[in-house]
Amino acid sequence: MPLTTPSETRPRNLKLTPFDRGQVIKEIERGASQRQVAWSLEYSRGTVHHTIKVLQERVNGETMPRAGRPRKTTKEQDKALCDKLRSESFILLHVLHQTMLPIVSFDTMQF
Repeated sequence: MPLTTPSETRPRNLKLTPFDRGQVIKEIERGASQRQVAWSLEYSRGTVHHTIKVLQERVNGETMPRAGRPRKTTKEQDKALCDKLRSESFILLHVLHQTMLPIVSFDTMQF
């Protein structure tokens, strides 16, 4: 089997689970170096370093909310919009906007 690097075995921007973070911390507490942990768990050294660096900021190992544009609609509003589109597949955008007016703005529906 050919040797591969962690970047070839795992997708980029993979969010670690609390269990995965616990494995990293356990290995560090046992005295392993960050490089050894990265190699044995097949994570990049940067992932291991970042996991240790932000350990104090996490609550029970959970991922902190990520930055980004806040949602304009709730899951219920998204479901109502999808249900409307499923029931009337050839509805015009301005008619859809009028029926969903209190829920969704016209700009939100333009995708």
